[in-house]
Amino acid sequence: MKSFEDMPLGQIVLEYPRSAEILEHYRLDFCCGGKKILSDACRDKDIALADVCRDIEKAIQSPSQGQQPKPIHEQPAGFIVEYIQSNHHTYMRHAIPLIERHLNKVAQVHGDHHPEMVTVREAFEALSSELKLHLQKEEVILFPYVCELENYITHHAPIRPNGFGTVLNPIHVMEHEHAFAGQQMEKIRTLTADYHVPVDACTTYRLLLHELQEFEQDLHKHVHLENNVLFPKAVMMEKQIFDKTTHN
Repeated sequence: MKSFEDMPLGQIVLEYPRSAEILEHYRLDFCCGGKKILSDACRDKDIALADVCRDIEKAIQSPSQGQQPKPIHEQPAGFIVEYIQSNHHTYMRHAIPLIERHLNKVAQVHGDHHPEMVTVREAFEALSSELKLHLQKEEVILFPYVCELENYITHHAPIRPNGFGTVLNPIHVMEHEHAFAGQQMEKIRTLTADYHVPVDACTTYRLLLHELQEFEQDLHKHVHLENNVLFPKAVMMEKQIFDKTTHN
């Protein structure tokens, strides 16, 4: 049996992608908290470590269907950038206005009996406002530079001057914004009692709670890919280039 106790949460998901669903179930943060050791994370949340390890083991040992693709963390940085934009950024741009529309309706219709939904709307408005700018900054500033780093290494293509110096600077900004997004979704989860459907919820209310839960799950996978996969690759590539140019 594989020992997971001393592994960082992000590393567990990198090596065993099916473990993400288990960590989600136990509400163990593998994206912004990806550097935390599993045993420490379980202790902090008063969760039985043995139960988590057992469930992860079951998940990764279940039979696979067909040939499995190359793990995302083994893919080139350019591939990961394209994957993030095509999947997670596209999803967010579709989901945010839909959730906002449903939140407005639910807060207006059910706000008297469920005042927490008014607060949920405020929390999501703050989150969506931040995320819209966040996606733009990644696509216009950070991602093109990451691709330039990779192209320099593979094809000796020139790297254009940037206004931020080392890649660590925009990465730190993105990580800070990721943490804010995670905090807002945690607040929303708490306000909705883990997306519990009230007995008097209409169809839109029920749909909204499903959409919010789906949004949180996608956000976790999205942030994990950036914090624990793409950003470390970018830092490593920049260091490789710097070491090479300074020793020539």
